[in-house]
Amino acid sequence: GWMASQLDADLIVLQYLHSRGLQDAKATFTREARIPDRLQRAQQSPPPPVDDTAKEWLMLQLDTTVFRQGASSDPAQHYCTGFSKLSRWVDSSLDIYRPDLARILYPMFIYCFLELLALPEGGADSKAQEFFAGNKGLFLEQCSRWRLQEIRDLAKIRTQSDLRDNPTAAKYTGGGGNPGGG
Repeated sequence: GWMASQLDADLIVLQYLHSRGLQDAKATFTREARIPDRLQRAQQSPPPPVDDTAKEWLMLQLDTTVFRQGASSDPAQHYCTGFSKLSRWVDSSLDIYRPDLARILYPMFIYCFLELLALPEGGADSKAQEFFAGNKGLFLEQCSRWRLQEIRDLAKIRTQSDLRDNPTAAKYTGGGGNPGGG
């Protein structure tokens, strides 16, 4: 239900704070979000310790919790809705956490865009472009030169073949050009 998904999202944030070495933020978030009590009530175990697979675990959790939970017959819409929910959740978080949480939005924006492009069904390319155009403004106001260049490079991607040939996309997909792995 909603409470479990909220706990899952909080655990993802906790894992992220841990992986970034933000121990004070992690301790405060753990205390304020009452994570140990909620874990005990939900009879879940905490996320695995950070190691070489932490990034993969985090992406799997984000993919499962935010983007595929309650999956509909329209996976493209699910990515758009999931990112929108994540963005609203970050915006509504406490001021003390918001800067740290906001850092996950940009990689998730790119992840969603590349996943939308990689979807096999027809029309995903236009949905990807709509998603990109509708959300890139979140990152343009106060971005660095390299991020602005990345956004410009990603804006050039229109099709799956563009995805395979784009060096910025390759950086985010591990060079394979197919974030979905399929």
